[in-house]
Amino acid sequence: MNPTLSTEYFRLMFSETKEDKKESYSKVVDAGFQILNPVHEKIIGDLRTAQNQDAMILFQMVMSKGLAIQKLIDGIDFKNPKTEITTNILDPTSIAALTRTQFEAFSNFHNIYLSSKDQNVIDLLHDIWVVAGLNERQRGFEPTIEEHQIKATKEKEKIDGLLTRIQANLIFCKEEKEKQSKILEWIQNRKFEITYRNNKLVLLNQKDLFINSGVNKAFENQYALLSWFVHPSYISVLQFGQMYEQNFNEQHAYTFLRISRIIMSMLIADYATYFDVAMEEFKTLPKIDQLIIHSDNKTFRPNSEFKSEAMEDLEKEMVKILNL
Repeated sequence: MNPTLSTEYFRLMFSETKEDKKESYSKVVDAGFQILNPVHEKIIGDLRTAQNQDAMILFQMVMSKGLAIQKLIDGIDFKNPKTEITTNILDPTSIAALTRTQFEAFSNFHNIYLSSKDQNVIDLLHDIWVVAGLNERQRGFEPTIEEHQIKATKEKEKIDGLLTRIQANLIFCKEEKEKQSKILEWIQNRKFEITYRNNKLVLLNQKDLFINSGVNKAFENQYALLSWFVHPSYISVLQFGQMYEQNFNEQHAYTFLRISRIIMSMLIADYATYFDVAMEEFKTLPKIDQLIIHSDNKTFRPNSEFKSEAMEDLEKEMVKILNL
């Protein structure tokens, strides 16, 4: 007999087995790539603006890292060339590093494309992000090859054009002159974690930019947790050693796997909200895949307006079961 939707849902969302955890992760990765392709195929011509192109690449970056994490969760075999003994090494810090990049990409995607419905805000935040990035590449870079010199010159011209556009943006113009100068200073210092809150432009840190996406208290400290395992600080080195001494590495690896799945689920929800094509494709996903993504999103962003008809199907099934 085929398993019911509710049986599959509870197995994949709440089971403690490694196989089920990997399966639920795989379903979210597969869903992301299924949604990705139609967007690339249909967002073309005039629709393929620089903003949309960057949104598509940000999404693809996150999902590609999901593929890498899928490989890492099974560990990597190392064969000692001297003894010819093969050892499987499961390194949760590598998974943490990739998950943190997903974390930052998701935060940035939401901030630019969904934190406001005002196109002026979207234009401004996107331009700030682009200029900050180009300023980073220009910093301390004195090209000696002619090809690179030409590229650097063109980038400087692009930066100047974008700065002009930023200063002409209606949202920027509403700020006081002193605040405008401060914002330009942020951009010059390659700060792009700027959001529009209560009709004001505000500079945030990465953790607060993540919180700005609507995540609840249960999830807001995950960035700090990931950072502890990534930075070469004393606490990071201490934890790395303790993991293998006490065999905690597998436990940590699966914790990071779950965090990564939740971040991808929230990004898929945002991507489907931003691109109608993505939403259309989301609705064609298997119901269990929709449920995992919807559940992750609703659990950790309870005020999100993202919906899935699959949740209604699950609720109907549960009512029938309870009435038996």
